[in-house]
Amino acid sequence: MSTKVFKNNKGNTEEIVLKVDDDCENWKDGGRGWMICFAAAMVQFVVLGIHNSFGILYIVFVKEYGWSKALTGYIGSMGLGMNFFFGPFTSALCDRYGCRVVAMMGGVISVAAMFATSFVNSLVPIYLTYSVLWGMGSSMSYVPTFLMVDSYFERRKSLANGFITAGSAIGALVMGPTLNALLSKVGWKNTMRFLGGAACILVFAAFSYKPPPVKREPAKKKKLIDLSVWKNKGFIVWALALGIFNLGYFVPYVYLPTHATYLQIPESKASFLIGFLSVGSLFGRLFFGHISDLRWVNRMYLYQTALLVMAVTTTLCPLATTYYWLVVYTLLFGIFDGAFVSLIAVLTGDVVGHHRLPSALGFLYLVFSVPIMTGSLIAGFLSDITSSYNEAFYFSGAAIALCTGLLSFVPVLTPMRSRDVKEMKMTSDELGKKRRPSFFEKYVQKYFSSSEPKPSEVEEYLFVVEKITAV
Repeated sequence: MSTKVFKNNKGNTEEIVLKVDDDCENWKDGGRGWMICFAAAMVQFVVLGIHNSFGILYIVFVKEYGWSKALTGYIGSMGLGMNFFFGPFTSALCDRYGCRVVAMMGGVISVAAMFATSFVNSLVPIYLTYSVLWGMGSSMSYVPTFLMVDSYFERRKSLANGFITAGSAIGALVMGPTLNALLSKVGWKNTMRFLGGAACILVFAAFSYKPPPVKREPAKKKKLIDLSVWKNKGFIVWALALGIFNLGYFVPYVYLPTHATYLQIPESKASFLIGFLSVGSLFGRLFFGHISDLRWVNRMYLYQTALLVMAVTTTLCPLATTYYWLVVYTLLFGIFDGAFVSLIAVLTGDVVGHHRLPSALGFLYLVFSVPIMTGSLIAGFLSDITSSYNEAFYFSGAAIALCTGLLSFVPVLTPMRSRDVKEMKMTSDELGKKRRPSFFEKYVQKYFSSSEPKPSEVEEYLFVVEKITAV
């Protein structure tokens, strides 16, 4: 165990004995965690790389089978929605049986779903094998990536989340051209079998999900699904705001290339716009993941700023009538989209607390599933009525802007740990040895830092122990 000695104001020496194993203090933010980060990034590479590339399979299905465009497009939307819909189920299983077992089962289901899809020839079976089965398997692989990172990181948690979500951005860049090449050479059925082989990566990655070496006290038997997070008013507003956000979030991903061709831009150039967006998002995830770990940065203010930029640029997108300005829009949207993606799990933990993150993240993804499956349909309906895609971008910008405003209530409504603090300050929990501040931190941070009083050394140390023992 660790012992630390302090002197009080009267000059007397007090000894505080902290019953935490030394091994439990040293594993946070260590090499093992970064190895798990790499495995989690590979999972996101496969899962979201496949989900976000369904538009390529969509074209093949419509041409080969002549299915309705709306019903065919809904295969992919439903699949991605199911990935989030099964979130509470997955997080509950992770809480009960551990992330490694759940992620391995998710990988096996994903492999089976891809191979099963390669043998069907009608719409309804594809809904079952691809949309439902693949959606469930990918959820069981996707959700544990955030839970494992939350367990292994403290000071660099945001950077670690940025690193693993960068895997999905790279997946969107790589998987699209790969599917195009495979479809032209071996057809869609063999392409699905190739994706089944790629899904084996999900199983292998799960082997690295070793539980952290934390000594726990005997715990009471938990309920499979913990509903207590809904007693947190801050979480209710957080879930509602991000649900509204997802009504408009995927509109640029779905309609931007088609909008570009409507502006007489060649399809060959329009197809690169999503690539530019992914490049910007990759940079944003790493950049915002790093700076949000700095103690003086209020993560919620940073998040709102990023979403505000996304709302303004998306609303103004119809004014971009040349390829150059569309590229500018995709890069800006992508960079600030990186903040949205990389900080979801981190801010959710700030709102509900570390020990309730599995349940909260699962319910949050459940909320996401409904707007993900309906938002693009609403935008498409508006486009059909007006015969242009401008209204779809207006709808998207309005949804993101409304979310940005609602997030202002989250810090105020989130329950406080201390009665003397009236508002949650969502800053990094980075506590450690003092170091010399950089020029930027020394002269700029005072304009952005929160007004929360600095805790005493004893309070800081006890807070670290509380965080560790709560894992």
